[in-house]
Amino acid sequence: MIITNTDPGNFTTDGVFVEPVTVPPTPAGPATGMVDIVSGANYGPVDSPQPFTDGPSLISMFGTDTTSQYSLVRAALTAMPECQSFLGVRVTDGTDVAAVLDLGTNGNYAAGALTAGGTPAAGNTVSMTVAASSASGALSYTSEPYTVLSSDSLDDIIAAVIKLFNQTGAVIGSKAFVQPVFPGGSETIGVAALKPGTAGNSIVISGTTTGGGATLTPGSPTALTGGTGGSDVNFLVLTNKFTGSLPNPGQAGATALVTVQSGSMNYQPVLSIAINFPGYQTEVYQNIKAYATAGGAYDATTAQANAIAAINGTLPNQSGSAYWTAVAGSAQIPPTLNTPQAADGGTDGTSGLTPEMLLGDDLEVGPTGLYALNGQVSGAQVMIAGLTDPTIVPDMIVWRTRENCVVHFSFEQGTTTDAAIGIRQSYGLANPGLVLGIDWVRVNDSLSGGTLLSYPSAKIAGIISGVSAYLSPGNQPVFGAQGLLGTERIVNGINSVTQAEAGRRQQNGILYIGRPPRSARGPLFGLPNGMTSDGVTRILDIRMLCFVTDLLQQIEGQFVDGPIDTNPANLGQPTFGLIQKAAMALFNAMKFGQPQQISDFSFTLGSQNTSLTAAQGFLIISVNITTLSSAQFILNLLQVGPNVQVVVQTAQ
Repeated sequence: MIITNTDPGNFTTDGVFVEPVTVPPTPAGPATGMVDIVSGANYGPVDSPQPFTDGPSLISMFGTDTTSQYSLVRAALTAMPECQSFLGVRVTDGTDVAAVLDLGTNGNYAAGALTAGGTPAAGNTVSMTVAASSASGALSYTSEPYTVLSSDSLDDIIAAVIKLFNQTGAVIGSKAFVQPVFPGGSETIGVAALKPGTAGNSIVISGTTTGGGATLTPGSPTALTGGTGGSDVNFLVLTNKFTGSLPNPGQAGATALVTVQSGSMNYQPVLSIAINFPGYQTEVYQNIKAYATAGGAYDATTAQANAIAAINGTLPNQSGSAYWTAVAGSAQIPPTLNTPQAADGGTDGTSGLTPEMLLGDDLEVGPTGLYALNGQVSGAQVMIAGLTDPTIVPDMIVWRTRENCVVHFSFEQGTTTDAAIGIRQSYGLANPGLVLGIDWVRVNDSLSGGTLLSYPSAKIAGIISGVSAYLSPGNQPVFGAQGLLGTERIVNGINSVTQAEAGRRQQNGILYIGRPPRSARGPLFGLPNGMTSDGVTRILDIRMLCFVTDLLQQIEGQFVDGPIDTNPANLGQPTFGLIQKAAMALFNAMKFGQPQQISDFSFTLGSQNTSLTAAQGFLIISVNITTLSSAQFILNLLQVGPNVQVVVQTAQ
């Protein structure tokens, strides 16, 4: 019998019972294939690590800037497609500003009125005319004539004329949309320009009457009045949730469009607002009630309150904008309709970036720059994209030791091998957890349409990320070769790095994109060697150290505060036995599994354990891991000649 409630009182009859038990999860290693990039960008949150996996998700988060030295986007695109797992941290110099999108007007509307009079008579026809001047000459529109019925009142006639005129959505000139919408009082048609400004004053209205009876006055053209320009009058003000210039015109360019969804500005208007941000999903907010009472005309207070609730997401069961926050503008007149309004004013905050800003402050609350990655980079590769100042690197090395990761740094464009070796020695840039890069890589920039030199550490980290931690990344091809045109030292396919120079680089732990041995005479790019900056430690060894360190923390963390015996005969038990069982299972899988990840291991209670150390709460474990070696030097003892004796062998 299957049973899930194993409380003693639940067993009432004899028998065999089975309780399904969930298999405990196997500890997962750290994300050694992740590349984390800190630098500037023209959009996105600041000092906040954000994940992305490819070009579209990168650009939607951090914008399109690829031309500045400190470009997070350029570095990330360079690391692709070898790397497909990233964290990005945008840093600014403090001058960054969010773009603002004004929905509304930059002036006041022109308005006028037609008044009905006389006594309606059957067969009497009435219509209205609106005319305006434009650069192409005078334009006018006259509504279809309405034939008065014997039962019509003056109000009936007014309603009929309004309906006939509004059926066409008449446009008078390029700058003057008009609509008879506002009742100016009893038996009066109010006419308003739907675009503000002094151009509205060039619009004229008049009524036409035939057959006597009801009349519309004025019968001769009379100019609309009240239009003014230059003042800042807005229906809504939208502020982007992130700083940066991406929403500005000339870049992605965000716009918003207000339309009348139903009704008219005269009668129960309901608005729709669409916010378009190319590269992002268009956000549409409908059913924005813009009238205060049933049958009423546009009411600014009601319209603004409902639009703000829709965009800011305060309505029940509706999500607000992912990119914009709305506040009320100062306009008491209707918003501009049917014309996109553009965002502007966003700034990037990158022109004043310094290495110190990019490094940031290691704060307990709200760390900035590189330190914003605290606690999120175990096993990963980390860089400050565009950084060429070696004085910052020692701080990066201290941080990387604490955070269990690998850090990258590249020399300036044009740095020679000997100069790089001198900088490495002068600034102490020889550390097993530091990877040095040289020779900036030449890439096609799909965003700017040009060719750029990109930070070499980006492509180096990308190549490393594409290889499992237990393998050397040396001699690996670059999958993204279609976007990699060459380097400072490989131009038009010609490699100017000599074998002697390559040897000096390898001995000093300086990596570069070049022709790996597998493509010495071919088209492939890659890493000719796989050494860290000390010239001794292989990249695979430091990555495996990060990998195993993270695994041990996962395995052993659950046993912290477990009981340990201080008796020498049973020292460290039972907690050590539980830890050992879990660790042995893991390391055996790494040694004997497919693929094989380590050569050998030991996991023992260290000789440093004593009754005293146990009494102090210490459990000291000796862990030794032998990594797989790598065939760096393949030596052939070759003999060729007629007298060479050959022993025929079969392939094993």
